[in-house]
Amino acid sequence: MASRLLPAARGSSRGVPGLRYEDTYICHEHVSVRLRHLPTGARLTITGDPAGCERDGKRSLVPRDRYLTIDNDLMAHERRALAELPPISGDAAILLAGLVSRYNLVDRRGSWATSLSWDPLERPGVERRSEPDVLRDGAVRRLGGAGDSWEFRWTGYPEPYDLARALTHREAGIKGARVTRHGDAYRVLLGTASLDLCEGED
Repeated sequence: MASRLLPAARGSSRGVPGLRYEDTYICHEHVSVRLRHLPTGARLTITGDPAGCERDGKRSLVPRDRYLTIDNDLMAHERRALAELPPISGDAAILLAGLVSRYNLVDRRGSWATSLSWDPLERPGVERRSEPDVLRDGAVRRLGGAGDSWEFRWTGYPEPYDLARALTHREAGIKGARVTRHGDAYRVLLGTASLDLCEGED
């Protein structure tokens, strides 16, 4: 997960601009990786530890891969990318954060599931998402918008209905979020904000 989010090296446009590796540690026999976003100071811990314990005096590990660390300042292309970000309203920020944090879930009743690259429920009808162009060129994911109005488009996984359910489910979803359907697209609403979930490149 960290390797998908972190810039790999200087000059790379891959990864979240300004995100840096901070620490790797073991707690309850599980490895945890701590990342920090330099522009905001936000911290993200990726862990397999169900208790989610803090670093404190836990044993630190040397990272296996070479990533930019908190000692590496923002690069010029990261500053440009951050300056080009559109404004995001408070309600929209919650929806977009929910989109990321609910991208790998399985409903305990088995009626929906989300994943970046496969169907955790292995439903026969969902296998069509592994179409030749997606397998050959990779999945396309595009997020655009400003203020209160946002749109997420993608090819491959997950099913649009499943992603809408993950965001609005009474147990796993965002409190107060609701969904409506517009043709082939789902619109998730929270307060004054909307997030359209549309499959396909355009």
